[in-house]
Amino acid sequence: MGINTFISMVILSSQFFKVFNDSSKLRSIVQITSLSGLQPFKTCVLYCTGKAARDMLMKVVALESFIQVLNWAQGPVETEMFDNVCKHTGIPDLLKAFTECSDEGKVLTCEQTVTKLVKVLGEKKYVNGEHVDYFDIE
Repeated sequence: MGINTFISMVILSSQFFKVFNDSSKLRSIVQITSLSGLQPFKTCVLYCTGKAARDMLMKVVALESFIQVLNWAQGPVETEMFDNVCKHTGIPDLLKAFTECSDEGKVLTCEQTVTKLVKVLGEKKYVNGEHVDYFDIE
């Protein structure tokens, strides 16, 4: 993740706005983000920068348009990326954080995070454009 994924998101968003430009209808965007968009992690400069840029892009979209935006930080999810960091990182702090997360049972399934996302959307438990983390919602 880095500048290319950010540019891709800008292009995709601009196409979305061209097609769905009827302000009389409710439109929503859920942008998947992470804690990395708010907090730096060693050796993850492109990932963190990309997430922060995408978060800001969607915050501006929320301000300038009729579109509802949720920047959803889904929490640590059982994915190939999570496994790769645990197996291959040479950064002790990063390995410790991921290992503790796993040991404390905080690694989520896709079903867990999507279920909570649906709840947040259904109950409108977010401020338009803001970053909402899985662990911030009851």
